[in-house]
Amino acid sequence: MTRQTSAIAKATVPVDTGRLKNTHREDVFDEGSLLRGRVWATADYALSVHQGHKEIVPVNGNYLVFRVGGRLVYAKRVKATKGNPWLVNALKTASPWPVVVLDPPR
Repeated sequence: MTRQTSAIAKATVPVDTGRLKNTHREDVFDEGSLLRGRVWATADYALSVHQGHKEIVPVNGNYLVFRVGGRLVYAKRVKATKGNPWLVNALKTASPWPVVVLDPPR
């Protein structure tokens, strides 16, 4: 089920540059009588895409400074975004059992 979840996640991840899609990882752990699998993305912005984020404003200056496509960007704020939980949705699609998200990370 881990590989199937990973494949669905890679097929449904939001794509702009393809970087987020290329950072997907999967692993399976043998814990004696229990096999545990996990699928995750290592991009530094993966959680913001998955869970969304509130408006971001500068704390220590007048502007936020970051790179987009190699270009330096200055912004007074970044608007809030709604999350796209492609990893949870992939698990819900792959799993033969009900999947319930109890406490999404922030």
